Amino acid sequence: MIRLRIHSEYADLLKQHRLNNYHDFANPQLGELIAEERKRYVRKLTLGDKTFFLKRSKIEKTSSAIEQLLSGRTPHSRPYRETLHIEHIKAANIKAMNVAAVGELVVRGIPKEGFILSEQAPGQDTELFYLAANKQQRLALYQALGGLLAKLHNHGFFANLRLRDVFCTLDQQQFDFTLIDRETRNPRPKKVTKKRCMQGLAESIRRQSLDGSTPSALEIRALLKNYCHTLNRKININPKETLQKLRRLQP
Repeated sequence: MIRLRIHSEYADLLKQHRLNNYHDFANPQLGELIAEERKRYVRKLTLGDKTFFLKRSKIEKTSSAIEQLLSGRTPHSRPYRETLHIEHIKAANIKAMNVAAVGELVVRGIPKEGFILSEQAPGQDTELFYLAANKQQRLALYQALGGLLAKLHNHGFFANLRLRDVFCTLDQQQFDFTLIDRETRNPRPKKVTKKRCMQGLAESIRRQSLDGSTPSALEIRALLKNYCHTLNRKININPKETLQKLRRLQP
């Protein structure tokens, strides 16, 4: 069985470029290869005056499908779960990339492969912005990211947030963010608890240090201050307490 969803906003454009069915999107020669691993690849497509990224998983784990079944969820491929997660994020009025199309191949209820086609987000890669920024811009960036992370946690989204997971624009000293790459095991929002907030915060900082530029102590403090200011007051944490707990949580 094939599941295929094409967003109405992009239907005519995709049709003009002969992207009508699942197998059209699964063509391994489509567009320009950006990244490739054994189980998946990313290709860049230029369709008219728009740029898109096609992320395709070539192999899906059966164990993942079983885990989803045991959790009472319909099994989906990673790209399909990412799309569902993005829909939940947007429903919470948080900006995320626009998905033009998504699909998956399912055999006897088990996803075997899938793809997600998304339009390039506005602005620039936040990691690249950070690398080119001065000290004050970096502090302002991390302060704004603290607010974004808290907003995600307020709505039950605890997936890691790294600089590379966000595109940004800067206007009148105000950052505007658009989330990208929202892969997750469970696309649904979770119950908001203090423990989940602390763990999500610690893991985001840890993953940023592992996968990108390591934030300075001042940048972390700027993030924490706005995170605590934006986080739901019912969670009842403060920057000093948060910093102390982060030190215990991080390896």
